Amino acid sequence: MFKASKILIVTLIGILNTIISQQDISGKRPQMILDTVSVVTIDSSCVKVGDMWLLGYDSPPKVLSGPIKIEIPDSLKNTTYDEYIVLEVGIEADGSVSQIAIRKGSNIKVFEYLAVEAVKQTQFQPAKQGDKPIPLSIAIPIHLKSKVLNGF
Repeated sequence: MFKASKILIVTLIGILNTIISQQDISGKRPQMILDTVSVVTIDSSCVKVGDMWLLGYDSPPKVLSGPIKIEIPDSLKNTTYDEYIVLEVGIEADGSVSQIAIRKGSNIKVFEYLAVEAVKQTQFQPAKQGDKPIPLSIAIPIHLKSKVLNGF
C-alpha cells in the first residue's frame, strides 16, 4: 500500500497528544498531533493503531520563510504575559498553507489572531514520501512571553 518509509514521531512541550499522522481509507488529509518532549523514528510503511493509521513520510514539512514572527501591539508591550497557542495548519503539496484551526487558544484573544495571520504568511517545504511532496496537517506550538516577565 505505501512504500517503506520512516515515521518520525516528534513531540513538543507536553501541550497536546502524541504526534500521530493518520489517514483513513477515504484518503483524507493526514493529521499530526503533538505531545511531550521526545523524538522516535520507526521504520515501517503504514501502521494501524486502534482505528488510526500512522502514515509514513521520509521528511517532515519545514518552514522556508524563516522564523514565524508575531508583532506584539504597542498596547501589550508593557504588560506581563506567558501564553501558548497551538495551531493546526494544513500544508499542501506545494508548501502553501490551506487551512488553520486554533487547537489551544490564548487568554489574550488578539494573540490568536496575530498567530493565525503570521502563519498564513509562512511558506513551507512540504512533507515528502519518497521524492513525492504530500499534503499534511501539523500542529504548530507558539509561545509568547513578555519581556516584562523575563525581567527586561
